[in-house]
Amino acid sequence: MSAPRVMRVETDAWRGADARRGAAARDVAAARPSGASPWRTFLRERAPLPLMLALGAGQALSSWALSRGPVRVAPLIVGTLGIAGLLVLLRLMDEVKDVAKDRVAHPERPLPRGLVRESIVRAVIGRAWWMACAVSLVALAGPMVRAVLGATDSNVSPVAAILSALRATPAAVAALAALAWAWLMYREFGAPRWLARSAFAYGMVHQLVLVPMYAFTLLAWTPDAAALARGAWWTAGGLGAGFAFEIARKLDPGALPVLGTYLVRHGRVPTFAALGVVLVLVVTTASGAGIAPFVWPVSALATLALIITLVRPAAHAHLARAAGALVVTQLLAPLLARAWEVLVA
Repeated sequence: MSAPRVMRVETDAWRGADARRGAAARDVAAARPSGASPWRTFLRERAPLPLMLALGAGQALSSWALSRGPVRVAPLIVGTLGIAGLLVLLRLMDEVKDVAKDRVAHPERPLPRGLVRESIVRAVIGRAWWMACAVSLVALAGPMVRAVLGATDSNVSPVAAILSALRATPAAVAALAALAWAWLMYREFGAPRWLARSAFAYGMVHQLVLVPMYAFTLLAWTPDAAALARGAWWTAGGLGAGFAFEIARKLDPGALPVLGTYLVRHGRVPTFAALGVVLVLVVTTASGAGIAPFVWPVSALATLALIITLVRPAAHAHLARAAGALVVTQLLAPLLARAWEVLVA
């Protein structure tokens, strides 16, 4: 086939793909309910508030279960709203970061199809981030002021007094840490080219935001060392489950190269080996958190799906679903374990 003929075929193929993507975007736009606000549609499609609140409540209640203390309204509300709000903020940040790729691979999503202007989303992200930081700082302000005034009256070092105030409000400190890490993720840690070299490095540094998020809900309930030790195992398992889902949902062998999936970037062997390692992490940390009876069966299911996908790459969707189930199970496992204890007592 001549070079001009090849170029015409390739051009026709791209035009056909563009036409299909344009049709998909029009179908999605037409499906928007009449009179629905753009932001309402945006959130419904990319960050459903009922789901965000459910995840926030699940994490807050699992943190309560690990604390072994009584149920209190304030930590439950603070944990639920804090995590739900941060999840929405992270989703908006991801939408902005991925908009260039989405214009090619997912033109039906809100930003590529022009539902809301990118500049407006960026402005909302900035304002929401600063507001969240302000709320966390206000929670620290009272103890800080009292600590400094007390230090002046009792000849205690101001530095020691401030450190004491930080220990008195650890949940606010964890919230600020989560917000700081989220902003670094949004700015690609100031090193987008370095992160772009490895999908594994990119995924790992983004998963680390889970550490202060888990700490936030745990510390909202208690600073007890034993509870925090169980929480550390739970957090490590959450990192493993989250990274497993991050890899598993990007295993489509037919995905467009612009998406830079793990298979495209690193090949089958490193990708599936990494997935196996994080599944082992989930299994080994479950015992320390006291949630093995709930996590292990789902981990086994995810491992089976991994083996099947390794043999039949077309079955990648089953692995993604199994990894998603593992994330939810691992998140709720402390609550399920506490409920089981109550039932059998």
